[in-house]
Amino acid sequence: MQQNHFQRSVTIQAPFSEVYNYLSEYQNLIHLNPFMVDIREFPSNTPHKSTLKIKDKLSLFGFVPFYKNFKTIAEAHPLDCSITMKTTTFPNIQIQNDLKLQANNDETVVMGNTLVESPDFLVEFVMKRVTYSHAHMLIELKKIMEKSIT
Repeated sequence: MQQNHFQRSVTIQAPFSEVYNYLSEYQNLIHLNPFMVDIREFPSNTPHKSTLKIKDKLSLFGFVPFYKNFKTIAEAHPLDCSITMKTTTFPNIQIQNDLKLQANNDETVVMGNTLVESPDFLVEFVMKRVTYSHAHMLIELKKIMEKSIT
C-alpha cells in the first residue's frame, strides 16, 4: 500500500455562504466531477452526515468504458467551515478529501487537502484520476459560483 497527499486551492468571487451551501448539497457534486454519472444520498441520524452511493464512468486503456460504484461518507462541519469526504472502493483504495472554506471579504477561498491510499500496482492510475478530478472540481466550482452571482 502506498499513501500520497496533495493540496489545491481556489479563490472564488462569491459569498462564503453560497459556496458552502452549494458544496453541502452533495447532489451538486455531479456537476463538479467529470467522471460521476450518478449520485444518491442517504442521510444518517448524525446531523450534517450522509452516505453517498456514487457511480463513475471510467475508461480502461483510454478507450474501453466501464462503470464503478462506490460509497462515500460525506460530513459537513459548519463550525469549522469544512466538508470531509471519505471514499473506500475496491481493491482497497481509500481517499479522504478535506475541503476547508475561508471567507475573505467578498471572496471565498476553498482549500482541498487530499490523502489517497492505494495498492502499489494501482498508484499511478489512481493518482492520475484523483488529481485530475479534484482540479476539475475546483475549476468547475469557481465557474458555477461566479456565474451564479452575475
